[in-house]
Amino acid sequence: MIAWRYLRAKRSEGGISVMTLISMIGIALAVAALIIVLAVRSGFRTEFVDAILGANAHVTVFEYNVDPQNGKLNYAIKNYNALTEKIAKVPGVKRAAPIIRNQVMANSADFNTGVVVYGISLDNLKSIPNIAGSDRGQGNIDDFENGVAIGVGVAKSLRLDLGDRIKLISPNGI
Repeated sequence: MIAWRYLRAKRSEGGISVMTLISMIGIALAVAALIIVLAVRSGFRTEFVDAILGANAHVTVFEYNVDPQNGKLNYAIKNYNALTEKIAKVPGVKRAAPIIRNQVMANSADFNTGVVVYGISLDNLKSIPNIAGSDRGQGNIDDFENGVAIGVGVAKSLRLDLGDRIKLISPNGI
């Protein structure tokens, strides 16, 4: 109320001055900038979380067994189908799928890069919305049995195009 009285007053009565007007414009611009930044940040956070969690599992289950004969770690889950079905029945779980994951060296012509390889069935791959429903990909997901699905970053690192061949080199062999 006091501010409104000063803003409506005439200059001779100590009303709005140039400095007051500049201050009001500055405050209005600062508030507008803050609102814009918060809106962009909120939208970016949503996109970021969707990108990270859309292609990666929220929870990953591992099993570590020591082979009694050679003392090496064995990461294989023996009854993975039964475990997958059990996890899928947990309330709140949308999808559960068995996968094989390993770090390998990918090679194409003169280019190499380290990658993480995921082995997954075609049906489970099609159930991942950010992969199967993506309009950014090339090729046909139904041809997955005859090839591999590669992320954009790996394709750029290896200078790959649709139909190119790659070689995966594992610590256990090619």
